Amino acid sequence: MVYQCKHCGELLEFDDEDFDCGGSYHPDGEEMLWGHLQFEHSDIFERDVDLETPFMIEEDYILKEE
Repeated sequence: MVYQCKHCGELLEFDDEDFDCGGSYHPDGEEMLWGHLQFEHSDIFERDVDLETPFMIEEDYILKEE
């Protein structure tokens, strides 16, 4: 899976099995996406910190490859 950050264009790539766990979000993939926001875009992280993960992904990332 490859996600592109809408804010800086950085690509975050990881194996499907690290992220997708039976239709719900696996903590490793979730942590990678949240971590990027927290460390690279702290203002956006603060804005979105209360969002559920699927809404954060929709708001901040583009799925480039599955």
